[in-house]
Amino acid sequence: MRSQGRITRVFTTKATSEKIQEHLRALTWSIHKFIVGGTIEIEMAVDELHATVQDGFGHMDTRFDGLGQQVQNLERRAELGDDYVRIPRYARSARFDSNSNRVVCEENTRLETLATVYHWIKPGDSRLADFPTDLIQQPTERRVLWLDGPAGTGKSTIAQTTAEWCEAVGYLGASFFCARDSNECSNVQLLFPTIAYQLGLYSVDFKKK
Repeated sequence: MRSQGRITRVFTTKATSEKIQEHLRALTWSIHKFIVGGTIEIEMAVDELHATVQDGFGHMDTRFDGLGQQVQNLERRAELGDDYVRIPRYARSARFDSNSNRVVCEENTRLETLATVYHWIKPGDSRLADFPTDLIQQPTERRVLWLDGPAGTGKSTIAQTTAEWCEAVGYLGASFFCARDSNECSNVQLLFPTIAYQLGLYSVDFKKK
């Protein structure tokens, strides 16, 4: 009888131990689930807060841009006096010479590409004698020259070099350099007003129109 009682207690203890372990596993899983779920909710809340803050800064940048445009208009009005005419908003920093960080092609580099662009712009320019034969090798009457290539291959550098080449002989009508980190230079709505404004400064006849 005593032996039988001991056996019963052993089985009872084992069953109790298994139940305790089962409860511990369930408790551990619940804690883990709570921590993971809480972490995800915190990350989502932080992302939402970050988006809200970024949106707020975006609105602030827009307001500052508007303030800058008002200052530009006041400066323009002071310069012109009675001849002042209200002009639409334009991107002042989009002009080729407004950013000192823009670079030109290194000497004796991209000569064939530059020769092609220069020949299309001003085929009779005497400076072309210092360049190799252009890649197209045929004069073109088309009004648009499309410079294509992957990001980072030097398209902006070629455009900057071309703008300075044209400006050196008073042949540059207007320029617009886009920039992701600039609100006004990434605003497509300012593209044509900016070009029109620069052309008005370049040509008196165009300005009158």
